[in-house]
Amino acid sequence: MSEQGDALGALRLVFQKVTQENLNKLRAFVDDMKADNVNAEAVDEIYRMMHDLKGQAGAFEYEELGVIASTFCAYLVNCGVVPGGASASEVSLSFLHVDFFANVLQESFDLGGRFPSGWSDFVEELEEDGFL
Repeated sequence: MSEQGDALGALRLVFQKVTQENLNKLRAFVDDMKADNVNAEAVDEIYRMMHDLKGQAGAFEYEELGVIASTFCAYLVNCGVVPGGASASEVSLSFLHVDFFANVLQESFDLGGRFPSGWSDFVEELEEDGFL
């Protein structure tokens, strides 16, 4: 393997590790939502993580995972999440939506960045309900 291939492979491993760590943070955020223990900093961090993921996923051939992260960003913005600008009380996130996004992102990651089953139905539902 060439040095360039080795470097790209090493970067891909870092991307995979960081993405899994961020998905674990998202799962912890869902648990905090369930316990009604969410603050503005946590909401901002989730937005930033998803924004980064949507930008980085395509570079490592996880295009569909990037689309899911992009959709999650749009959902967060439509629910009142403005990085650095919304307090947790001003954000109207649905626990079920965030939980589903967490599960879909993890499943997509596990599938190598592909869309998991049920994804298009979920997006259609969010659009019909005015979240996207």
